[in-house]
Amino acid sequence: MRTPKTIRDDRRDRASHPYRSRMLALLAACLCATLPLSAPAAEQPPTATGQPRQRESGLAPLLHEVTSQHERVLKTKAKLEAAEHRAREAVGDWFPSLDFTTSTGGERQLKEGTEDTSLRYREADVKLTQRLWDAGKTDSKVNKAAQALEKAKANHEAALIKLILDGAKAALNVVKHREALQLAKKAEQNILNQAQLEKKLIAAGAGMGTDLLQANAQHAAAETRTIRAEGALVKAENEFRKLFKREMNTPLSLDGLKPHLTEIQPKDLPEAIQTALTRNAESRAARIDVQIAREELSQTRGEKYFPSMNFEMEHKWQDNMAGIEGRKNVSTAGVKLNMPLNLGLTAINSVEASRLELVAAENQWNDTLNSTEEEVRNAWQELITLRAIAVTLERQAKISEGFLELAREERKLGNRSLLDVLSGETSLINAQSDAASARIDVLIGMISLLKSTGQLHLGLFSAVTPATTSTTTAPAPVPSP
Repeated sequence: MRTPKTIRDDRRDRASHPYRSRMLALLAACLCATLPLSAPAAEQPPTATGQPRQRESGLAPLLHEVTSQHERVLKTKAKLEAAEHRAREAVGDWFPSLDFTTSTGGERQLKEGTEDTSLRYREADVKLTQRLWDAGKTDSKVNKAAQALEKAKANHEAALIKLILDGAKAALNVVKHREALQLAKKAEQNILNQAQLEKKLIAAGAGMGTDLLQANAQHAAAETRTIRAEGALVKAENEFRKLFKREMNTPLSLDGLKPHLTEIQPKDLPEAIQTALTRNAESRAARIDVQIAREELSQTRGEKYFPSMNFEMEHKWQDNMAGIEGRKNVSTAGVKLNMPLNLGLTAINSVEASRLELVAAENQWNDTLNSTEEEVRNAWQELITLRAIAVTLERQAKISEGFLELAREERKLGNRSLLDVLSGETSLINAQSDAASARIDVLIGMISLLKSTGQLHLGLFSAVTPATTSTTTAPAPVPSP
């Protein structure tokens, strides 16, 4: 019988066994390896819609997100893949074709002077056909399919560029209108504080009723500006939600974006126009249409004016065919020349129609080049205007800030009324809001110019190296009175 001491000794012996000790050590090492080396970062709470919040560190991840899932790009990508299959299909016309045909049934022949026949027949036929020459018709078809593939690539690129522009504008507009709303609310609250202070002064017998009425009037105007800013922000967020299928939850970092865009901008207008004429996706698509029309004309001429020559080899297995009882094997090989000819001479109409379609494509290409040049000129002038407006508004904000400081000093000396100080504060906040919006408009103008010249792509934003991790630059706060 085992005593408690014996049981304890057995357990100690099993625990001290070398194999068991190694197993325990290995298990402990595995457990330690599965444990995190540091505490995991706390996850951000989900949004009101239940979706997890995402960090908007810059435009690059946003644009990669929208271009990988939006229906516009998916549509053109599907068309591009279809064009690739069409191009491979067109090349297949130069390969030999193998046809297999089989049939069975009954045949009865009534003959004069001989015995009638009624037989059940069977036939199998294998035919190999290789095209030898067709006056360039198949070559034109292959080239046309290849050009259609290039056009599909250009259309896909154009859709991608347009989506990048729309996505960048949507994100930047949200930033712009959020800042505008923030400053509008600040101006409204500032005027409200001044009006309440004036009420206290009037109650103490030191204020003026006209100043209070004027302050209330300015507060109503500031409230109107806030309402408009709220409406503009809602529209901007709706545009962002339409493209990204979600809300922009966190601030957007724009550090380093403007210097990077400035570096890759065309140096002058002639360079911008020349770049656009060679790289703009719409212009390239129109040029490819001309090449497709040329191939279509060549294909039509080869099909309507010239014969085609094929090599054919055929073998037939026949049983009870043509009223003759018995089996028979028939093998043939030779060259076949085929020349279709419509007696109404409609071939002339077909070729002329293809020629006129080529003329139309050339005119369309020239019109597209003119439109592209106009788009670049307008984008260039728009950027010049936006930059000038931004400089003017920045100067206005600095002047308003200087006036406000002097007005407060004179207010302390009794040379300025409360309304002067209130007007100066409102002017400063509005100027700061307009200057912040103008800075965003300049960025949008620079991106729009790059789109017009065909230089806009995803890698452009990925190359931005922010100097700091701060978010969008906010205007300087208005000092409290």
